[in-house]
Amino acid sequence: MVGQTIFHYKVVEKIGQGGRGEVFLAQDATLESRRRCVTSAVTIG
Repeated sequence: MVGQTIFHYKVVEKIGQGGRGEVFLAQDATLESRRRCVTSAVTIG
């Protein structure tokens, strides 16, 4: 998932993992600033 772009967010790095899935740091590709957000990938099953 690191390196992929989801909508306008580029996934920068994996920052954690837990019982419900993984947490990633992502950067908004539409903004000129280096603002980042945290997103998660939920594991279902």
